[in-house]
Amino acid sequence: MILRFADEALPNSHINLFHFIRDGKIEDIKKMIDTDPVTCKTYVDDDQRTLLHCACELQNYSLVEKVLQICDNKNPVDEMLFTPLLVSVAGASMSNELDESYKIIQYLIEHGADITLSNKRKANVYHFACSRGRRDLVELFLGKWKEGASARDKYGNTPLHRAVASGNIECTKLIAKKTHTIIAQNSMKKTPLHIACEEQNIPMIKAVIDLGGDADIVDEDGKFPFEFISDRTAFKEICEYYKASKKH
Repeated sequence: MILRFADEALPNSHINLFHFIRDGKIEDIKKMIDTDPVTCKTYVDDDQRTLLHCACELQNYSLVEKVLQICDNKNPVDEMLFTPLLVSVAGASMSNELDESYKIIQYLIEHGADITLSNKRKANVYHFACSRGRRDLVELFLGKWKEGASARDKYGNTPLHRAVASGNIECTKLIAKKTHTIIAQNSMKKTPLHIACEEQNIPMIKAVIDLGGDADIVDEDGKFPFEFISDRTAFKEICEYYKASKKH
C-alpha cells in the first residue's frame, strides 16, 4: 500500500493531518490527536483509509496505541477492503527484528481487530504473514483462528503457496504441518511444489518434497513441477532426491 500524495479531495480540516501522515511526522500526528481529536477521528482520505489505517502503515506502536483510544470502529475498511490489521500484516518487515509489527498486530487483536476479515482479493492475515515469511505471526494467528490457514485468495492461492514463494522454509514447514494444503492447486493448477520450482529454490523444493509435495501433478499447461527447474544439474539432483523420498 502507498500513501496518497494528492490532497485536492480532502476537506480543509484534514489537509494538515494528511501532510503529517505523508511526511511520517509521528509526533505532529500525536499532538493533533490531543488538540483536535474530532478531525483525527473522522479523517478519511479518498482511498477510504482512516487515521488507524495510516498509523498501521507507518508501523509505529505508540501512534497506533494513541489512535485506537479515539477510534470507535476498530475494523474500518478502505477502498480495497483492507482493515488496519491487514495493513499492518501486509506491511510487516520480512525480519521480525526490524520493526514493531508483531507488537502492533497483537495489540490490535487484543483491542477488537477482527482476524477473520479479508481484502477485496480474498487475502487474509495468513496470506500476508506467509508472503512476508513471518513464522511468528503465523503462530500468533494459529492460536486464534486456525481455519483461515487453509483459505484461498482470489487466485486460488493458499497461505502455503505464499509461504513457499517467500522462500522462508520455517514458515513453510509450520503452515504445511497445520493444514492439508501441500498438494493444493491454485487457479492456474499450480501446487506449492510448482511455485518452489518456478522460484529455482533448491532448499525449498526439497523441503516441500519432505512435506509431501507431489511431482506428478500438472498445472493448467500440463507441466510437472520439475519442468520449471532450469539448471540441469539441479534438475537431476531434485529428481534423485524425489525418488529417494518415495523409498522411505
